[in-house]
Amino acid sequence: MIFHDFQVEHAPRILWIGPHLEDRSQGHREFAVAHEKSLEAGLLRLQNCTFDCVVVLLATDLEAERLIEFFNAQNMTIPFLVQLSQSNVALASLLAHNGVSKVYGPEADSENIFADAGGAALAHHQQFAASEQMPWRKLMVGGSQALRSVSNLIARIASRKSTVLITGESGTGKEVVANALHLAGSRSGRPFQAVNCAAIPEGLLESELFGHVRGAFTGAVQNRVGLFERANGGTVFLDEIGDMPSPLQAKLLRVLQEQQIQPLGGSTPVRIDVRVIAATNTNLESAVAEGRFRGDLFYRLNVIPIHLSPLRDRAEDIPPLAIHFIEKICRAEGMSLKTLTPPALARLCRYSWPGNIRQLKNVIDRAVVTGADDRSVFPGDIQVPAPAVCCVSADLTPESIDTEHGLDFEKTIGAFERGILEKVMRQTRGNKTKAAELLRLGRTTLAAKLRVLSIAA
Repeated sequence: MIFHDFQVEHAPRILWIGPHLEDRSQGHREFAVAHEKSLEAGLLRLQNCTFDCVVVLLATDLEAERLIEFFNAQNMTIPFLVQLSQSNVALASLLAHNGVSKVYGPEADSENIFADAGGAALAHHQQFAASEQMPWRKLMVGGSQALRSVSNLIARIASRKSTVLITGESGTGKEVVANALHLAGSRSGRPFQAVNCAAIPEGLLESELFGHVRGAFTGAVQNRVGLFERANGGTVFLDEIGDMPSPLQAKLLRVLQEQQIQPLGGSTPVRIDVRVIAATNTNLESAVAEGRFRGDLFYRLNVIPIHLSPLRDRAEDIPPLAIHFIEKICRAEGMSLKTLTPPALARLCRYSWPGNIRQLKNVIDRAVVTGADDRSVFPGDIQVPAPAVCCVSADLTPESIDTEHGLDFEKTIGAFERGILEKVMRQTRGNKTKAAELLRLGRTTLAAKLRVLSIAA
């Protein structure tokens, strides 16, 4: 087994955080291994690159606390192997409870840890490759570390009964993730019922969720089966749960606790078996603190949290999403497939997408349908603010920017990014691997940015 620089394509990938161990093997290329000396640098790299296993040599208890904090924030599902600098049973137990796969004492041999890491990475790599063929994976379009972390979590929890709370800005794809969870689990052959809690008037929402009997209210001329009963055996997706009226929050809590509903106006409870997935673009913890949302319901919903990053924080997902939408729209419209020209892609990638994936889809829809060319999508078809210019020095700093009379934020940030990339590429004489190391970026992410900005390597 050999561990070497992080350059092997399509091989299990391992991140080693801590003192470097010189490789003693020769002639094999089984794994791709990246090395970071500090925990902070390693965790930063983990957010920008994809790995199948992580080894961490902890120097202090404070680093252990930082690692646990990172676990709780990122929902990491890849194997983590951790070696403590001092024997500490309580700390080892705490790490294991928070998701660490295996904890080693200070006496553990590094070669044995390497061997365990190789086995764990290979198993995870094979599991992920197999799961890539599953139908629900087609819903998860993109290749960013953030998206892959969500996909890994879906694969891990899909068949569980626990409730899931999906958070993220509007348009980040919360219903898509809910659908993927349903399709990936054992309930995939049963109904998936979705409702937007903010779109239905309060007086009708209870009937929509739980149904009603004839005569329950004026206009109730016949019995009506509610969403929960229609989804029996399957999944209920409650979108915009933060906008659910307080009286219904109490009734939903009762449903989750007792797994039974009572139709409006009815006297006989109905037993149900559903998995509940909720979603919101608001901060429910703040809503609880302000008395706008029940704390007991929040804790009941937030058993498994999934957070979706905004599109601006995972720009590497923009190209595959754009191509996916073009193909989908062309099929729906009966049009010949259009291609996205590089300048048009550059314009897409330089925009911050405040409306996230939903906004991107709408822009692509307009570009495909209204574009004058039958074969290609050009920059002029992309109706977003103009891309940034590139006339700003790489030495630009926040202090040097004149904000007294206002500025074009997108252009300024874009120029700042271009300046940094050009400077590092000059510094490394065009070596993308070295540049990616210096910038703490994945090599493919760097290559995509260079291509979009037309920066020569």
